[in-house]
Amino acid sequence: MHKAITIIAASGCLLLCGCPPQSPDVPVRSGEVERSLTAIVSTINANNSQIDRPLYASAVQVSAQFVDDRGKAHSYSLEGGLLVRSPSDFRLDLRHPLSEPIMQVAANSDEFWLWIRPETSTYWWGRFANVGKPCMDAMPLRPDELADVLGMRPLPNGRDGSIGPARIFGDKYDRLIYLRRSNDAFSVEREYWVERTSPFLVRLILFRDAMGRRSMNALLDDYRAAWSGGPLVAHKISVYWPQHDGRPEQGRLLLTIDRWTEPGRISSRAFVRPVSAPEGISRTVQVDAECGGPSTPPAAPRAATQPSGHDQ
Repeated sequence: MHKAITIIAASGCLLLCGCPPQSPDVPVRSGEVERSLTAIVSTINANNSQIDRPLYASAVQVSAQFVDDRGKAHSYSLEGGLLVRSPSDFRLDLRHPLSEPIMQVAANSDEFWLWIRPETSTYWWGRFANVGKPCMDAMPLRPDELADVLGMRPLPNGRDGSIGPARIFGDKYDRLIYLRRSNDAFSVEREYWVERTSPFLVRLILFRDAMGRRSMNALLDDYRAAWSGGPLVAHKISVYWPQHDGRPEQGRLLLTIDRWTEPGRISSRAFVRPVSAPEGISRTVQVDAECGGPSTPPAAPRAATQPSGHDQ
């Protein structure tokens, strides 16, 4: 059965310098329904809680341009596969055609990591417990944010330190606002823009920095069943990391998913962070090293969930 994912990443600006932020140009359909905050949250979480099995897409085509933590721009044309296990685990393995793997972007419930073999020869990693803290360093292609924009996890709750949601009734969408408290001050951490038309799911996710500036936009589109009779998942995701803290924008990523399949048997180490940099990588960067605490070993793997088939 043919499966395909296409990812296109290109640098660019969503906003003109010096102009006030504009609402994203997202199409609106007729038949809008006004609903309570409880109904909005319940619909999203009820759908996402049905994603009870791993999903895999084997044919990934990637064109990417991004700026690394040294300020150098890079461009790649790659192919590979994407493996996701709700609510937190994902792994994107990429390579040049007919070559060994050269890039991995991944996360589990505790940690996230990215390694790139050519040019940068760098392995970045960090812990979710420190996301959003001033002690965190920057890294390209933020795996911690990609884990959220894949759209296969429930909305944030108090267990992850967020406060909310508060609801804003926007002109076109219901906006769910989540805050984070730091040093006796509150800041907007993220927003979920929810359609007021069926299927009443998230169309846009905004991450914000401590100053309230947009640090990431993700547009979710083309909701279809993950499997026959299954929950709805976005099959088209567009992600943009704008200019931030004086650094140039990291780029824009468009991910189009033709079809998900069940991967069968999964290796017990599929979502375990490497203890050390893979072979051929000379530099390791722990992006939350200044946040305190020891450098932790990889999280213990969860048991495989499928009896046979694709082994990731």
